[in-house]
Amino acid sequence: MNGGGRQTKKIMLVDDSLAAKLSTPILATHPTTTEYDNTFTMLVDDKRDSPIDSPVEESFGALRPGGALHLRSMESIALLSQYSAGGMMQGGLEALQYPLYQNYLRMQGYQSAAYLVLVGLGYWSKIFFGFLSDCFPLLGYHRRSYMVLGWTICTLCCAIMWVVPFPAPYYGVARLVGQKPADIDATDRRDHMNEAAPNQAALFVVLSMVASLGYVMAIAASDAMVVHYAQREPIAIRGRIQTAIYLVRDVSFILPRLVVGFCMNDFHYQGTFSWAMHPNTFYGLLLVPSTLGLGMALLAIVEATPPRVPVRVYLATLWHLAKKRVLWQLCAFKLLHMTFTNYYTPAINPVKSTWFHVETLTDVEFFVATQVTRGLTMYFVGRLALNWSWRPVIVVATLATIALDATWKFVGIWDVVRSQHFQLAQSIVTIPFTVVVFLFTNYIFVEVADVGNEGTVFALISTFGNMGVPLGMVLAKLVDSNFDVSKDAIKHDDAAVRWQVTYAFAITFAVKAASMFVLVLLPPQKAYVQLLKRHGGSSAVAGVVLVVVFVCTYVFCILTSLLSIYKSTSCLTLAGGRGCNPKTT
Repeated sequence: MNGGGRQTKKIMLVDDSLAAKLSTPILATHPTTTEYDNTFTMLVDDKRDSPIDSPVEESFGALRPGGALHLRSMESIALLSQYSAGGMMQGGLEALQYPLYQNYLRMQGYQSAAYLVLVGLGYWSKIFFGFLSDCFPLLGYHRRSYMVLGWTICTLCCAIMWVVPFPAPYYGVARLVGQKPADIDATDRRDHMNEAAPNQAALFVVLSMVASLGYVMAIAASDAMVVHYAQREPIAIRGRIQTAIYLVRDVSFILPRLVVGFCMNDFHYQGTFSWAMHPNTFYGLLLVPSTLGLGMALLAIVEATPPRVPVRVYLATLWHLAKKRVLWQLCAFKLLHMTFTNYYTPAINPVKSTWFHVETLTDVEFFVATQVTRGLTMYFVGRLALNWSWRPVIVVATLATIALDATWKFVGIWDVVRSQHFQLAQSIVTIPFTVVVFLFTNYIFVEVADVGNEGTVFALISTFGNMGVPLGMVLAKLVDSNFDVSKDAIKHDDAAVRWQVTYAFAITFAVKAASMFVLVLLPPQKAYVQLLKRHGGSSAVAGVVLVVVFVCTYVFCILTSLLSIYKSTSCLTLAGGRGCNPKTT
């Protein structure tokens, strides 16, 4: 096929044995047609053999018509604004856990941990929101209406938390901070303490949870639109819009963390500043991102109104996809890979506070620097690395992360360098490698979904990944129960304790290294995912196993989260505790 001085060459991106199974040649569909074949050949300049550097036709390899979305268009900005608003809401609500609920109100550890669990429940519900937006359009829109509904709920919750007076702090004057109530005279306890503070913020905890459900509903609908736009991108740049949403979301975490770190840091929050922002004021500031998301969803989001598909037909299509090898293989990969990579010894927290003496404000400053580095890395990956082979790059990045992290931690454990600045700098050095792993293991999302089930499929695979986080944490707790790495033990700082901590960290790095073995489940690149989808076969048994594993793992993760909320069960290893003493429980 000649045209414009260019010649079609077939570039095989699959093994010969697998390609031989194809019943039809893998040829590019002409970009002027409205039906697109999943293709693995590229138009290459006669003088060059690199498919990356050579010119490609505008819609070559796209999974659906429409052309790639211009990232500077209003349509793109409206979509990205949803992730910016979601990032600020998530970052803001999560950042309040330590300074506000644990320090300002003096909640017990299990209570402040319960707040974080409840705020995060929205992401466990993402698959249900994805299903709703796929199957039940509101006012003729599958995505836009759920964005508006979600942001409306979020905005109302923030407005209520802005208006309703927040409970008074536990300590009313600086000189009492840190003293036990029994050591404070009755007059000071009556005039300058609010001993009921830990139990007075239930309304704000519930409203924060509902607000998180609202913005996650909007994000779930946005994810479905991301799949739609990403599948319109030619194969050479597919992943660009996905990289952009992650970049915008993660950079948006910075602003609320800065506000909390610098504006909620006086003695009420166990900080050192002479002034601080009132909690109600911060909740009022959260109205900015929530109304931004609402306004852009109402005025700028562009969505076509496709014909409604009966739920029965939708479920049949979804079941057909669930039986395919491509879906269960990628779900298994996400679950196992996230379990291994999120395994980290719980000893890290007492080590940071006791041996490295990490201060809250310093931690915030390095968090911001890390997020900036993360954003820059995403930018360069989106510009330069979309067509890199996933497996070898992930292996190199994983090994580099382990080597750097181990070096930093071991020199700190053995008191070679315990400077908080040196130890916190490690996150800046390793974040480019972790970003590459994150992006390359998430590009698979958009390759699997079919037209109409984008929300559910994206949420399903991402939920499998999310479930790996608590699984990794529970596994780490179980293993660490064999070592004496408690906060009290670490205070002794002798050779015996250092060896115990060393063993715990060594196992952490070994488990992270084991994550490379599950890369056999990850296709090497986008074209391989499409080939696996078309010719990987299907099995009803595999589909049933996929559903059963999802339900069981989902119930387990929800159970561990709920157990951490209650005082009597928060000490259980299953709930993230260090085990309960039978005499006290």
